[in-house]
Amino acid sequence: MELIQANQGKHFCKCGCNREITAKQYHNYRGIPNFIKGHSNRGRTHSVQTKNKISETKRQGKNNLFTCLHCKQEFIEEPCKKRKYCSIQCCNNHKIGTHHKEETIQKIRTSNKGPLFNIECLNCRAVFSVSSSRRNTAKFCSGNCHSLFKKGKPNRKHSEALRKLYAEKKIKAWNKGKHMIHSGTFKSGHSPSNKTREKMSETRNRLFEEEKIKVWNKDIIGQDSHAWMDGRSFEPYTLDFNKNFKKIIKERDKCCMLCNLGFKDLYLLKRKIAIHHINYNKLDSFKENCLSLCNKCHGITNHNRPHWTTFFQSMLREQYGYEFTQDQKMIIDFVHNTLV
Repeated sequence: MELIQANQGKHFCKCGCNREITAKQYHNYRGIPNFIKGHSNRGRTHSVQTKNKISETKRQGKNNLFTCLHCKQEFIEEPCKKRKYCSIQCCNNHKIGTHHKEETIQKIRTSNKGPLFNIECLNCRAVFSVSSSRRNTAKFCSGNCHSLFKKGKPNRKHSEALRKLYAEKKIKAWNKGKHMIHSGTFKSGHSPSNKTREKMSETRNRLFEEEKIKVWNKDIIGQDSHAWMDGRSFEPYTLDFNKNFKKIIKERDKCCMLCNLGFKDLYLLKRKIAIHHINYNKLDSFKENCLSLCNKCHGITNHNRPHWTTFFQSMLREQYGYEFTQDQKMIIDFVHNTLV
């Protein structure tokens, strides 16, 4: 504080601006500067010798000609830049197809991966090099050696410590006492052979008979289900309910009657089109009793059936002029009953 008070208003910038230099505490160690920050180069010019050197380098650069390594054309450039190509396009085109040398590749590998470590393969006993990140995990030189080692060439055996633990029953196998059955799902593109299918079915049936496996939906299906309707779903359709009948109903509706989506949109959404019986009776295959629905909407109509019958009958009455009784029965004119 004494230095700041003593030198306050006594020092000015020597560049010619005559601005006051404010004294600060760190000036006690470095000393008070002669210039304000940024004023030290004001008014200075190059000497005659430096000006002559700059002019000589510019003159030499104008007269120097270089040949492009790619297009073999001559171009003018200053010698200090040492350009090899006339443009960036020539530089990129010249490097196409070129590869690094083996020495540079090894340098890049060592710089990226670090030092390499030699490890002996457990299967073929060959020595292979591994980076520091895989030093403690790598055990095989290739995937083939890994697969052969797992198959039993050489046979894998438990260590002595594990055998002792299994013998003392301190460790128990995770699948001991469990009946493992194949779930039936295989890799994409692979399917089991007929022999394996037969074996799977035999073991499954045997376990069902021994009651070691139970059906998860045994209490839901059949007569025990809450949606049981005297087995109507097992009844066959009539002969009139064929492809031609379905085609005529689809041409009439041209969309799903519930979600109002066209057939093209349903095809993009991967939804199938079904022909629904309004009174849920398969024997009544008439145009007054059928309409087209997508598979999503068709599943919704299985519940609260009286509501959906009245809803679809009122819809067909408005759009096509069909008539129905109050008891939800159809009025069919068999004389003029055409499906067109």
